[in-house]
Amino acid sequence: MGSFLTDLVKPYVEKLINGAITESSYICCFTCIAKDFEEGKARLEVERTTFKQRIDVATRRGEDVQANALLWAKEAEELIQEDTKTKQKCSFGFCCHCIWRYKRGKKLANKKEQIKKLMETGKELAIGLPTHLPDVDRYSSQHYIPFKSRESECKELFDALNDDNNYIVGLQGMGGTGKTTLVREVGKKLKQSKQFTQVVDTTVSFSPDIKKIQDDLAGPLGLKFDDCNESDRPKKLWSRLTNGEKILIILDDVWGDIDFYGIGIPERDKRKGCSVLVTTRNLLVCNKLGCSKTIQLDLLSDEDAWIMFQRHAGLSEVSKKKLLDRGRKIVNECKRLPIAIAAIASSLKGKQHREEWDVALNSLQKHMSMGGVDHDLVDIYKCLKFSYDYLKDKNVEELFLLCSVFQEDKEISTKILTRLGIGVGLFEEGYDKYNNARCFVDSLFENIAGLRVLNLIAGKRITLSLPQSILSLTNIRSLLIESVDLGNISVLGSLQSLETLDLKRCTIGELPQEIAKLKKLRLLNLEHCSIENNNPFEVIQRCPSLEELYFWYSFNDFCREITLPVLDRYNLTQGYFLYSKIYDCSLSKCVSLLIDCLSEATFNHVMQTADYLKLERIKKGWRNIMPEIVPIDEGMNDLIELHLKDDSQLQCLVDTEHIGSQLPNVFSKLVVLELLHMNNLEELCNGPISFDSMNSIEKLTIMSCGNLRSLFKGNLNLCNLKTVKIEKCSKLVSVFHPSPSGSLPLLEELIIRECEQLENIFTYERTYIIEMFVPKLKVVKIERCDKLTYIFDQEVKLDSLIRLELEYVSNFIDIFPKSSNSISKPETQLQLQQVEPIKSNIFSCCYKVPSMVSEVQPQASSISTEISSHCFSSIWERAQCLSKIEVIELAYVSKIKSVFMLSIAQQMLSLESLTIQYCDELEHIVVDIGDGSGGNELDINVFPKLKVLYVASCKKLKHIFGHINDNDQNNNEIQLHLPALERLKLSFLWSLIGLCPKQYHTTFPSLKVLRLYCCSPVSRYQDSTTFKETGSYCFSSIWERAQCLSKIEVIELMGVPKIKSIFTLSNSLQMLSLESLTIHSCGELEHIVVDIGSNGNELGINVFPKLEELKVAYCEKLEYIFGCINASDDHDQNSNEIQLHLPALKSLKLSDLQSLIGLCPKQYHTTFPPLKKLDLFNCSQLDVKSIGDFTFLTSISRYQDSTTFKAISQAMWDFFNTLPRAQHYWACCADINGGGPDQKPDCRRPDEVAQRIVEEALIPS
Repeated sequence: MGSFLTDLVKPYVEKLINGAITESSYICCFTCIAKDFEEGKARLEVERTTFKQRIDVATRRGEDVQANALLWAKEAEELIQEDTKTKQKCSFGFCCHCIWRYKRGKKLANKKEQIKKLMETGKELAIGLPTHLPDVDRYSSQHYIPFKSRESECKELFDALNDDNNYIVGLQGMGGTGKTTLVREVGKKLKQSKQFTQVVDTTVSFSPDIKKIQDDLAGPLGLKFDDCNESDRPKKLWSRLTNGEKILIILDDVWGDIDFYGIGIPERDKRKGCSVLVTTRNLLVCNKLGCSKTIQLDLLSDEDAWIMFQRHAGLSEVSKKKLLDRGRKIVNECKRLPIAIAAIASSLKGKQHREEWDVALNSLQKHMSMGGVDHDLVDIYKCLKFSYDYLKDKNVEELFLLCSVFQEDKEISTKILTRLGIGVGLFEEGYDKYNNARCFVDSLFENIAGLRVLNLIAGKRITLSLPQSILSLTNIRSLLIESVDLGNISVLGSLQSLETLDLKRCTIGELPQEIAKLKKLRLLNLEHCSIENNNPFEVIQRCPSLEELYFWYSFNDFCREITLPVLDRYNLTQGYFLYSKIYDCSLSKCVSLLIDCLSEATFNHVMQTADYLKLERIKKGWRNIMPEIVPIDEGMNDLIELHLKDDSQLQCLVDTEHIGSQLPNVFSKLVVLELLHMNNLEELCNGPISFDSMNSIEKLTIMSCGNLRSLFKGNLNLCNLKTVKIEKCSKLVSVFHPSPSGSLPLLEELIIRECEQLENIFTYERTYIIEMFVPKLKVVKIERCDKLTYIFDQEVKLDSLIRLELEYVSNFIDIFPKSSNSISKPETQLQLQQVEPIKSNIFSCCYKVPSMVSEVQPQASSISTEISSHCFSSIWERAQCLSKIEVIELAYVSKIKSVFMLSIAQQMLSLESLTIQYCDELEHIVVDIGDGSGGNELDINVFPKLKVLYVASCKKLKHIFGHINDNDQNNNEIQLHLPALERLKLSFLWSLIGLCPKQYHTTFPSLKVLRLYCCSPVSRYQDSTTFKETGSYCFSSIWERAQCLSKIEVIELMGVPKIKSIFTLSNSLQMLSLESLTIHSCGELEHIVVDIGSNGNELGINVFPKLEELKVAYCEKLEYIFGCINASDDHDQNSNEIQLHLPALKSLKLSDLQSLIGLCPKQYHTTFPPLKKLDLFNCSQLDVKSIGDFTFLTSISRYQDSTTFKAISQAMWDFFNTLPRAQHYWACCADINGGGPDQKPDCRRPDEVAQRIVEEALIPS
C-alpha cells in the first residue's frame, strides 16, 4: 500500500520541486539571466540593423514594406530599449530586494525567449512587396470645383457607372469643357465608395498608341509585360481585366472607333465586372462604341464661370473694383469655357495694375480670322494665343514650339530633345560638355536661346546628294538625317559650327577626311549606316573635340585594328544588342562585337572603362582578364554586364593566387554575367577575392564550358543573385561554396542541365553551422546530372517554390538530407528512414525501403511491405515547405506504386498541374494507407487548386485514388472532392479499373474537359433487375462514381474497349454544359446512350441540351446512337413514341459504322432543329429516314458508301416543294442526274444534289 501511495505522489512532488527550482532561479541566477539577456539583446541589435538595411533597400527599389516586417522592427526596438541595470527604489531591506529580483528575473527570462523567437522569425521574413503604380488617386482634387450647373451631369454620370447593366458610358463635350477633370473626380469617388476596386485611366488621342494604352492600364493593376511578345500583351491584359474584380477603365480623349480586342479590353459579354468610361468631343464616337449611356457636358453657367475665374486669378469680393469689372468682361470673352478661363485667369494672378488686365481684354476682343475653323474653336485659339504671347521668356516660347512638333500625348525623349535643343541654340554658346547639356534639359524651360537645326527624315528611302547650298548654313549646329542615300558627304566638312552629326539608315561612300576638321564636333551617331569604302575609325580617331560616339550596326569589312580617341560616352555595337540597352542612358560606355577588330590598346581601354561588354571570338591569347588585361587594383568595378563567347584561351576571369594578403574588390557593380563556349575556362576566380566582390550580380548564365570545375568559392556576398542557369559544363563539381552567412535572399530561379560530374549545388564548410536561406526560390530545374544526390546539403524552407523539375538524375536521393532534428513522425512513417536511391530518369525522388518488421509479427508484415512500396510521398512529407508548389511532372519513375498519401494530397494547397507518364509500376496516384492519416472525415478535399491532371502510359495503374488494403471492411462511403479540376486526360492505361475503389466516390464540380484514350475504365454492372443481360459492360458507372459533371464541355473517348454503352438516358439529361462529344475506335460499343427505363413516362426529352457537335467513328458494332435494353419487349408494353430532342446539335459526323442502323429504335424519334452539317462516311446500313427531323441542312455529305441513299424523308421533299423555286430545284437535280425536268432525282450523286439545292435556296426569288 505504501509503495502504491509513493508511486502515486512521486510525479506531483517532482513537478512541484522542478517548479520551485525554476522559480527560485529567477532570484539566485538573476545575474546570469541579466547577462544572457544583454548578450541576446546585442545579437538582436545586430540583426535589427541588418533588417533595417533590408527595409531601406526595398524602399529604394520602390517596393512596399510588408506590415509584419514593420511589426518585427517595432518589437525588436522595444526589446533593445529594455534596461537591465534599473534598480528598485525601496527602503524595506532584503525581503523587498528578493521580490524585485524575482519579478525582474522572470521578466528578463521571458524577454530572452522573445528575443530568441524574434531572431528566428526575422531571418524568414520577406521584406518588400512589388508596388503598383497609382491609379486615379494620384490626381489632386485641390483645384476641382463642384459647379452647381453641372450637378445633374455629375449625378447622371455617377448613377450610370453604378448601374451594372451599363458597360460603356460616354461623356461628350467640346474641347476644353473639363471632361477629363470631371471623370477623374467621379472615378475617385467611385473607388472611395467601393463601387470599383480599381479605376485606371489612359489618354487615347487622335492617333492611338496601343502599346502606351496597354502600359497605362496595366501599371496600376500590378500587371507586367516582362518577356511578353506583342501578340500576348492583349491576352494578358484581358485576363487581368476579366478576373472578376470590379475595374473601371477611363478612356480619355477618344476621337474614333477603338480596337478593344487589340488592346485587351473585354467585350460586353465577357466583361466580368469591368466597365468603360469614354470621353470624346464627337457624339458619333459614342454611337460607334455602342455606349449604354451618353451624357453631354455643356459649357459653364455665367455664375460658375465667374467663380472659376476668381479662384484661378486669386480674386475675392474685396479686391479692387476696377479689377473685378475687368475680370467680368474677360470672363465674358472666355465664352464660359473652362480651359480658356483657367489659362487667362492664371496668367493674370497677382497682377494688380489695371493696364495689364486691359491688355488681356483687348487681346481677347481683337477679331481673329481663321479659315476652315469652327467659330467655337476660334474662341479657344484666342485664349491659347494670349497665353503663348504672355510667356515672359523667349526661350520658353522656343521650347514650347519645339515640343509642339512632336506627336500629341507622345512622351518626348530627353536625348532627342537635347540634340534638337542644341541645334536651335537653347543652351547658347556657354555650355562646357555635351553631357552637361543633356543634364541641363530639365531646366530648359527657364534657360533657352535660339539657333538653327536641320532634321531631314525620309518616309521612304530616297537618294539625295547634299547640294552646295548647304554651305550657307554657317550657323548650323545639329544635323540629323535619316533613311537617305547620301553618297559623298565631304561637303559637311565645311560646316564649322556643327556640333552634332546624326546619320540613321543612310548610305555614304565613306566617312570623309573633312569630318576630322570639324573642330566643334562633339557627338557623332552612325546608326544602321552602310559605309561603302575605307575604315571610318581612321577619321573618327582624329576628331579633336569628339566627346560621344555611337556606332551601331555600321561596320564594314575595312574595320580592323580599330583605335578610338578618349571619349566621355561611346557605344560600339556589331552583334545582337537589345534596343532597350541602346537607349538606356545609364549605360554610357558599351561594346558589343562579333569579331576581334580592336587594336590591343583600344581593347585594353574598353575593358577597363566599359560598363557593358559583349565580346565574341577574341583571339588575344590571354589566360585571365585580371591582372593580364586590367590591373587587379582597378577591379573592373564600373562594369554592369559582361558577356563572353568563344574565347578558347581564357582560364579564369580573375587570378589572385600570387597577390599579397590584401583581398581585391572586383566586379562590384556587375549585374549580368554570361559565359558561353569558353572551352578552357576552369573557374571564375583563381584565388580569394573580397566579400563584397560580385555583390550586385543578379543573373548568371554559363553554357558549354567543358573544363569548368567550380563557380563561387570562399566568403562571397551574393545577396542580389536572382537567376542561375548552367548548361553543358561536364566537369563542374559544385556551384556554390558559400560563407557562414550563406544566404541567397533573392534567388528565384535555378536551372542546371547536362552537368554529368556535378555532385553538389550547395556545399558548406563543416566547421561552420550555416542556416541556408532562399526565401524567394520559385523554380528549380535539374536535368542530366548523373552524380547529384541532393540539391541542398541541409534542410531548407522553400516557401516560394512553385515549380520543381528533375529529369534524368539517376543518383538523386532527396532535395536535402535528413536532419538530426527533423520533425517527429508517426510510427508507420518512421519506418521509412533507412533508404537507398533507386535509379530513374525524371523526378527520381523515390526510395526502395527494406522491410523493418520482425518475423514475429506476421500480421503487420504485409502492411509494412505495402507501405514500403508506397513511399514516394515521403518527399512531400519531408519537404513540408512545398505547400506552394504549383506544377509537378513525373516521368520514367519506374519503381514506385503510388505518389501521394491521402493526407499529403490534402496539404498540396497550391498544386495546379499534375502530369505523370511512363511509371510502369504505378498502381495508384493517391493512396489511403489506412492509418487514419487522412482523418476520419467522410468528405475530403483533395488537391484544392488542381486544374489539370494528365496521366499516360502507366501500364499497371488501377485507380487514381487507391487503398493499401482493398479488403478492408469499411461500410462508410468516403467522398473525395477535386473542387478545381477542369481538365482530365487519361491515356494508354490498359489496367485502369476506375477512378477509385467501391468504398470511395469522386466528384469534379468544375470539370470541363475529359479525354480518355486507350483505357479500360469499366466495371461490370451487376444489377440484374435493370439489365436482364448479365455481364454487360456499362461505361456509365464512371459517371456515377464521378458525380457533379454538370459543367463538362468536351468529352473524347478513343480506343476504350469492352464497353457496350457510355451514358444512361438519365446521365445525358444531367450533362447541361456538354458541347462536343467524340467517340472513336470503341469496338464493342452498341449504344452511346441507353434507356434503362428510369425516366418515368416522359414522352419528350431534351438530351444533351447544349451539345453542338457529335462525332462517332470506327465503332464496328454500334447499332444505335440511342438504345434501349430489350427494346422489343418494352415496345410491346409501351406503344407511345418517345421524342428525343437534341436542341443545340449543329454538326453530326458518322464514319465507318458498318452496323449502324439508325439513331434510335423505332419506338423513339430524334429531332435536332438547328442541324447544319451532316457527314456520313461508310455507314452502309444506315437509313437516312431513321436519322430524325431537322429544319434545313446547309451541308449534306456522304462518301464511299457501298449503297446509295435509300430514301430521303418525305417531309424534306414536302418542304422543298413549298419553296418559290421548287421547280427550278428539280431542274437542277435533273441536270445533275441527266433526267428530265419532271423527274425527281434518284440521288446517285446526293452530295451534288444537296449542295445545289442549298445554294439555290439561298438565292432570293
